[in-house]
Amino acid sequence: MSLIRTPGFYKKLSDFYYELGALIGAGIPILNALNHVFKSSHNLQIRRYCSVLTKNLQSNKTLAESFAQLEDIPEFDRGLIEASEKSGRLESCFKFLSTIYQERANLINQFLAGIAYPVFLAHFAVFIFPFAEFFATGNLLVYLSKTLGILIPIYVVTFLVITAIQSEKNEKWKELMQGLVKFIPYFRSGTQSMYLSRFALSLEALLNAGVPIITALQLSAKACGSVRIKKAVEQWIPRLSTGVSTPSEEISRCPEFPEIFSSQFATGEVSGKLDETLKRLHAYYLEEGSRNLRTGFKMLGHLIFLIIALIIAFKIIMFYVKLYSQYEF
Repeated sequence: MSLIRTPGFYKKLSDFYYELGALIGAGIPILNALNHVFKSSHNLQIRRYCSVLTKNLQSNKTLAESFAQLEDIPEFDRGLIEASEKSGRLESCFKFLSTIYQERANLINQFLAGIAYPVFLAHFAVFIFPFAEFFATGNLLVYLSKTLGILIPIYVVTFLVITAIQSEKNEKWKELMQGLVKFIPYFRSGTQSMYLSRFALSLEALLNAGVPIITALQLSAKACGSVRIKKAVEQWIPRLSTGVSTPSEEISRCPEFPEIFSSQFATGEVSGKLDETLKRLHAYYLEEGSRNLRTGFKMLGHLIFLIIALIIAFKIIMFYVKLYSQYEF
């Protein structure tokens, strides 16, 4: 099981689902499709997926039960696969999952591209400034303590934070991080739009797969990634189950859903064209979220660069001040 899910992990998962969807769409049975993916893939993780799934299917387990044996596969994927297996829509299910993980990989890559140069510059600064002292004294331990002694704790903290955020069980960490993001311009609106986009796309896919609306809302809330939306939907369930309110009424009262989303959803619910409405909402919020996040990543990169440049300038000034202070004029 991966400790940290990188863009490469999501890209491989996207390709895995896409291949399965394409093969099933061509009329190939699932066991033959898994065998084909196993032979054509050079990735050990994908080959392991195929082996486990094939073994379980040959033991007369359902596809959803087989996927449940894969620890890396999120709960939402298993729920959607189970619903699609029952409704006979596995092709669209796998293509939908492929789209989700491709978008997620692209988003992470955009973030990494935005901070790549500032991070390089920060490492350069950490290693270059203590070098003058190391060159003069030759004390390697002092040099390592002033370089790796700074970087290693940063690496450890970063690793722990990413692991906590990506953990599906650690919702407190996720909620804390998502709360902090709300104070950052562009990231606040960007991430919220991405949550809404994934919620709309997931709900549309689940409803088309024949999943009941209440179950579809719960699974979509989990899939969107927002802890606040997930908690809000959980509070709706008792009222929706007893018929006290409708999904559109609950969405209109929830602060996590903007007026555009709630009004469009209500219109789609009344007109009986909710699936078309959800597709439009997905496209709108995906574009809105991507644009804001791209701007946010660019501004974050510039900010990190500016901070590091100021630190470097300060270090250079202090170096010359110390150098000239040794001489008397």
